[in-house]
Amino acid sequence: MRTAHLRREIAAIRTEVIEVPRAAAAQVAQELRASGDFALVEEDGVARASTTVNDPLFPQQWGAKRINVQDAWDITNGASIVVAVLDSGVDASHPELAGRLLPGWDFVNDDADPADDTGHGTAIAGIIGANAHNGMGVAGIAPASTLLPVKVLDETNFGFFSDIAAGIVYAVDNGARVINLSLGSSSGSGILQTAIDYATAHDVVVVAAAGNDAHSVPEYPAACVGVIAVAATDAGNDPAWFSNYGSWITLAAPGVSIYTLFFSPEYVSVTGTSASAALVSGGFALLRSANPQLTAAAAVDRMTDSADDLAPNGWDPESGFGLLDLDAALASGSATSDRGRPAVTLVSPTKGNLVDGVFAVEVVASDNIGIARIDLHIDGEVYASTSVAPYVIAWDTEGLAAGMHTVRAYAYDAAGNHGRSSVVRVHVTPGAGLLVQSAKIDPGSGGPDGKLKLKAMVRLPGFDGTTDGISVSLEGSVGTVLAMEVPPGTMEMRRSAAKYRGLTLAPDGGDVRLVIKPNRVGGTHTLQISGRSLILNDTAEEIDLSIVVNGEVVSQPLILRPSRGDFVYP
Repeated sequence: MRTAHLRREIAAIRTEVIEVPRAAAAQVAQELRASGDFALVEEDGVARASTTVNDPLFPQQWGAKRINVQDAWDITNGASIVVAVLDSGVDASHPELAGRLLPGWDFVNDDADPADDTGHGTAIAGIIGANAHNGMGVAGIAPASTLLPVKVLDETNFGFFSDIAAGIVYAVDNGARVINLSLGSSSGSGILQTAIDYATAHDVVVVAAAGNDAHSVPEYPAACVGVIAVAATDAGNDPAWFSNYGSWITLAAPGVSIYTLFFSPEYVSVTGTSASAALVSGGFALLRSANPQLTAAAAVDRMTDSADDLAPNGWDPESGFGLLDLDAALASGSATSDRGRPAVTLVSPTKGNLVDGVFAVEVVASDNIGIARIDLHIDGEVYASTSVAPYVIAWDTEGLAAGMHTVRAYAYDAAGNHGRSSVVRVHVTPGAGLLVQSAKIDPGSGGPDGKLKLKAMVRLPGFDGTTDGISVSLEGSVGTVLAMEVPPGTMEMRRSAAKYRGLTLAPDGGDVRLVIKPNRVGGTHTLQISGRSLILNDTAEEIDLSIVVNGEVVSQPLILRPSRGDFVYP
């Protein structure tokens, strides 16, 4: 056996710690196990301090958690990066911005006091760089970054393109590596494009909000060449109802009910693509902090390549290349610093799956020496572990709340190095492949003025909207609330979604629309039903939803609750 040096003896637990050359560690461990003289032989692992998020409003910052900022903080917090906030100014007196701000400039009043008139700029600055881990309020995405306030909007939140262009040049000349533009107009501008060209020529990432008009008309500066145009998503990873869309969209980020700063010492929840852009700007600050030599163009490639694809076939006009994923973006560059880090991939489930009952989670992992253990994390907590290949863990979903849950696998080698898979978001349903996300029934006055809206995830393996038919029914305690049947071959294909309008109801008439949108994988689809001018036979609080496709039935009981004359779920 190779020469080994006794480093420490822990007598109370009958343990000896020995040192051997790193290259020989695996072989020595194997020989010690083979001797039969030891109850346990393992290589010494390495632990690190855990980051504690003690900001009281952080549990409500669902958007920051959705883009995996906590995992990104294990790598960097944004130190040494200047982010310029071109907006209505910033309230420098807010305690959450202490130590975060450079002096800045006011291009509206042409002075050195970029004070905030409306609170919008302060909110954006807070999303990007509010102090974190300080037991106060919220946590910014890049809490150690430096913010450069540049006031280009007046007290009505309007600003001239010339001021914005001057602000961009000022930000570049004063060291900004990232510029945030949570502002826009449907009019293009040559001077604005020239200023952005100046920024990109100086290796600066420029991020802008896509706008909140729910249309495809290009918004500027988001639609300018070289700008990262950011659309908004909601808590269900769907495009936010207000978010603009089009061929000029680059990325998506949460944009509904985003907690941040307001005038000192207040906090506020904001909604809009302005907030989405700020999340992305904070993300670029983290990425460029962790990789100081990374060019702006390479940083953009990293962000778009690692984004969580929300469309069936890659890029789409609603979310661009996908939802921002900071952990994936940073991990893809940091892994090269430790060649011993295991590679790990979640084979099943895949994103968008409907999961029910006991589900077999399959993991593939590899390492240059060998895999010691696989940990399965559900919703950020360790659920189970295995050390036996092939790596399959039975996940019992019984008792979990219906809705979206996150799955991730960690792989450890004998030296304690670890790798982690991308986060996979799945929908857990208590039924056999059907999960109603929301429903609202307005019974009206008993005549033909009832209304219905329903959204669900449903597993439809092999469903083809061009050839298959579908039947949907809502059955209450005293009869049929609504029944509808789409005959085979009658659906229209629009924007990758099977749609059918003008359905005939039984037993009543009305105007109903059914939309089926294919999900990414696993035969999972989004089903949306909306109807008006309906005679709704039953408004009982307990109803059953049934869907029949090609003779296969999926169903789910719903407990509705009265709400201002309507019946709603959840």
